[in-house]
Amino acid sequence: MRNILIVLTFVCCNVLIAGTALATPIHTDQHNYGRLSYNPLTSGSCGTIATDFMLVRSGSCTAVTDAFSLTGFNPTTTDYIELNVTFAATNNRYCLRGDCLAEQWQLYILNASGDTLGKFDLSQSSGVMQQRVLLNRLTLTTFTDLLNQDNLWFSVNESSGNNHSFRLISSQLTVYAMPTAIPQPATLALLTLGLAGFGLRRKTQQ
Repeated sequence: MRNILIVLTFVCCNVLIAGTALATPIHTDQHNYGRLSYNPLTSGSCGTIATDFMLVRSGSCTAVTDAFSLTGFNPTTTDYIELNVTFAATNNRYCLRGDCLAEQWQLYILNASGDTLGKFDLSQSSGVMQQRVLLNRLTLTTFTDLLNQDNLWFSVNESSGNNHSFRLISSQLTVYAMPTAIPQPATLALLTLGLAGFGLRRKTQQ
């Protein structure tokens, strides 16, 4: 009886694992900012290009904006998009008295007209860190509209009202396709093989 339970548990686990595959990355693009790397043409007056990063400022200037191509992705088969941003110095390290406003940098997902489709807070950090922004139908209600445009535009700005700055080092976009379920006959075949193996084992033990 114990052997039967072990075999059935093994088969069921295989069925559950094989029944649904994970989402598959189908496209990746990365922008490394700096004089010797990629720099957005839409950096605006709020962006200053340094050696290996872009210094992004807030205040009375044009916000830094960048874009990744979304051409050719089907909204019905695309599962989600990851936007990884690497940056540093998003906290107010010059506030020595402790009574000034903290920096509140945010990343905006835009459409071609510059309208905001979604907004995400960047973590406050003095050192270098990478933050993942997940875009899907739950985190972005306009996800289908986003995929129907040619580019994913994104911008960074700071909402505390003070003149602050941080270092934008790189950004990476990865597009994931919908997971595919294994057809029913394959699942039944797994179960049949498991039971057949158990029957053969019982026969050889007799």
